[in-house]
Amino acid sequence: MKLPITRAYKFMVVHLLCFFIGTSITAQVSTAKSTADLSPVKITSQVKKRSIPFRFFKPPQLPHQVEFLPHHHVPIPFFEGERFKYSVHWYAINAGFAEIKISEVKTRRGRKIYHFIAQAWTNSFFSKFFTVNDRIDTYLDSHSFRPRRYEEHIREGSYSKDRIFKFSHNKHRVMVNKKKYAISQTAQDPFSCLMLLRIIRLVPGQTFTIDVFSSRRVYQIDMKVGPLQEISTQLGTFTCFSIEPSLKLRGRVLEKESSLKMWFTADWRRIPVLMESKVKIGTIKVELIEFSPHPHDNE
Repeated sequence: MKLPITRAYKFMVVHLLCFFIGTSITAQVSTAKSTADLSPVKITSQVKKRSIPFRFFKPPQLPHQVEFLPHHHVPIPFFEGERFKYSVHWYAINAGFAEIKISEVKTRRGRKIYHFIAQAWTNSFFSKFFTVNDRIDTYLDSHSFRPRRYEEHIREGSYSKDRIFKFSHNKHRVMVNKKKYAISQTAQDPFSCLMLLRIIRLVPGQTFTIDVFSSRRVYQIDMKVGPLQEISTQLGTFTCFSIEPSLKLRGRVLEKESSLKMWFTADWRRIPVLMESKVKIGTIKVELIEFSPHPHDNE
């Protein structure tokens, strides 16, 4: 049995796009603070894809000084100063830009806390029709890789919204602007679930589920890992895992008006390279255009 489409589904789709461009067409996004305003580019992103057999894939060797997630033999790709910048295209129009970065890494009670910031903003051309200037902040525990705090600051046209989530996983609850909601012990926020994909072992053909708290309830997102593909972008060609999420509520699949696919590099850094969402009117493409090298990349 399928549930009818809800605003929450649209909200989750764009959150998985990392809050990359929210308009009245794609529904709500979340996060960003405009930095540089770049000139519009009215060209279609020249992204090319080619599938490759997984049995022939050999992952690159890890640098010697890479840290591993406690209790799991999984390398941690995050570091203070890590930054990814993306162009956001709707049809053949460059609508704006988005950025993910780790602004700082703090230590609390012997654990590292990663402070992620995700921002999205429309460029000067698209802002003439609809302005987006959003930002989210997520604080992730490096030991459990669960969020401790999540903030969203939405500025879209005349609409604005600010929310703060304070997670208490041991008590199975989250405080949202002083209101309590029940959560599972493994619940992620709408942005941390994207970063979680960077440390999970991926194998083509597998499907796994992530609990995500959003819109006053916990949703289950099934992540289906597709075939390895070579993704050619303006930065070069990357061998990537493809992932297609689908949203469920209490075990039932939600009927959806849009689809989403994401591509992460198949190396240990698991960089988000490309995201595509087909909506009622057109396709949104989010393509990596800049990224910071890891301090151990040359080892």
